[in-house]
Parts: sequence; structure tokens; C-alpha cells
Amino acid sequence: MAADKSRLYGGRKKPAASDGAGRSNERKGLFYNSWLEGYSTRTEVGPDGKKRSVSVYEGAYYTPDVSRKQWILRKTAYMALLVLAAALFLLAATAEIQGNYQKVLALLQAVDVVCVLWLFRKMISYCASGRKLTVGEYQNISKALIRTAMAAAFGFAATAAAELALLFWSVPGERGKTVLCVTLYACCGLCMWALFRLEKGLRYMECPSHANQEEETSEPSFSKEVR
Repeated sequence: MAADKSRLYGGRKKPAASDGAGRSNERKGLFYNSWLEGYSTRTEVGPDGKKRSVSVYEGAYYTPDVSRKQWILRKTAYMALLVLAAALFLLAATAEIQGNYQKVLALLQAVDVVCVLWLFRKMISYCASGRKLTVGEYQNISKALIRTAMAAAFGFAATAAAELALLFWSVPGERGKTVLCVTLYACCGLCMWALFRLEKGLRYMECPSHANQEEETSEPSFSKEVR
């Protein structure tokens, strides 16, 4: 095996230092792929004498400090909260009330749709991931899930507030439906806030990459808590 190694940081050499979360302190390039953080390439010489580039993960692993059963239950709960919020949002957004035809409310609803779709994308990656996350997976799944859920919670709260403000200009016969829509948007925000708090409160343990040889159910003695 040749000794030549280089990090997959847009062709740059491995940075000299990194922070506690395994992120490089070096400024990343325009085309940097954060999913590849922690990986390196090695040039190996095969039996036939040909050189091959092999990707090897050398970063830390992040494991949730819960049992496998609790991990599965959490994934189920997250997806249930997201599906519930999406269903309630559809009920409120498609209601035949005057407020749903206002430009301000339509803009806020568009922001809510983007947040929900982005959350579904992250949730699929979250549910498909194992208990051991690489640096890239930890940043692009867990951390991104926290940020997007918080943004969605505030987005639904803003939509509920706007709908409530439009209540004073609504047709008298629609006020009951408008109050119901405000309640539905508020429930959507609560679902997203619950998702945010659940993932934010989940502790992750960081351990070196050589712990990958151990069973996922075991707890390495050299792991440390990162959140």
C-alpha cells in the first residue's frame, strides 16, 4: 500500500486541525461536498500492479445515546409528527375562506410548504441511516433536521398569526372556519416544535472511526458526549 493520502476536500490536503464536531477549520471550497467530510483517499497497488484509489472514512462516528428500540421509536415519532403537521396544514390551506386568497398568507403558506418538503427529504435520510453517523451524516441529517424543524415551527406560528389578523376582515359567516384554520396552523407549529425539541435533546456520543469494528450495540469506553 502506498503512503500517498489526500483528503476529499476539493483536492486539498488534509487540514491540520478540526473542531470538536469533526468539521475542518479550513475554509471550504465552492464545490465542497459536506457529505464526504471525514473521508480520505488512499492509493493502493493491487496484485496486478495497477494503482487504485480507495475511499476510507477516518473521521469520528456519532451514535445516539439510546437503545436500538428507542432509536426506532424516535424515528417513528418524528415521521408521525411530520405527517400529522402536513395533513393539518393541507386541511387549513385548502379551506374555503377569504383569508386563504390573501397574498400575504399565500406567501407564508409557500414558506411552510418548502419547510415541510425539506423536512420530508431529511426525514427519509434520517430513517434510512444507521445508528452510527459519519460527520457528514451528522451535520446533514441530525443538525439539519433541528434547524429546519425550528424554522417550520416559526413559519407555522407566523401563518397562524397572519390568519388570526385576517379574522377581523373576514366575512361574518367564515369566522368559525377561520378560527379553525388558526387552530390547525398552531397545531402544525406545535408538532414541529416537538420534533425540534426531541432531536435537540437527544444526546450523541462521539467515538473514533476505529470503533467501527465494534458492534453497534456496544458502548465504547473512549466515547464522549457531543450533545
